[in-house]
Amino acid sequence: MHRDQLESIKERIGRLGRETNAKNNSRHQQTINETTEMHATKLKKQAQRKNTLRNVLTLQETQDEHDNRLNSEAATVRNRRHNRELIETEEMREIRLRHEGNKKTSERHFQIEQETEEERNTGLGSEAISQRTRQKLALLQETEEQRNIRLNNESLTVANRRRNKNIQENDALRSARLKKQAASKSNKRSTTEQLETDEERNERLLSNNQAETIRRNKRQQNESEQEENHRKLRKRNADLS
Repeated sequence: MHRDQLESIKERIGRLGRETNAKNNSRHQQTINETTEMHATKLKKQAQRKNTLRNVLTLQETQDEHDNRLNSEAATVRNRRHNRELIETEEMREIRLRHEGNKKTSERHFQIEQETEEERNTGLGSEAISQRTRQKLALLQETEEQRNIRLNNESLTVANRRRNKNIQENDALRSARLKKQAASKSNKRSTTEQLETDEERNERLLSNNQAETIRRNKRQQNESEQEENHRKLRKRNADLS
């Protein structure tokens, strides 16, 4: 019989806890022993290896294989999360989340520092292509009702983010954020326009216009006249600065 069928829940939790502790101790000792340069080199090699494998798989697999792989990966992640939730305490969870956040931030900063301008542009181009492919598949598969629900949810999310930002930031912070967003949008738009065909561009513009119309209508329904005047005034001041 399979091992999972022979052991009790208590034994299974104990085994998973011991395995997790052993992995954590091994990883911690490895982190202590390696220098910053060694760690950075290892992260770069891991990222390159993952990208290579992902690109090869994407090129070779059929649509069914692609769907099966994504479902399998999702099931694996769910099982890991479920097993982890069985054995970790609230304190352990907070420590793990902080560690994961710091690790992702360090990897992102290291990647930005190491990549050349050409590598960065190539990465942005690949991300743009992947994003457009996913968007096309989603648009082809969803019904009219699902599409309306998605656009409404997106508009609500944007409205909530905007409201929270207006509460938390002053005019100087908002002006700096808008300038940074404008520069980022300009770079992404330039990359997208270089890679997309005329048909893709028309589809993108149509989708953007439809989404903006829904967001505008939803915002007008939710905000009061005073909030609208305040928003327009802040936008005018930001444009003039």
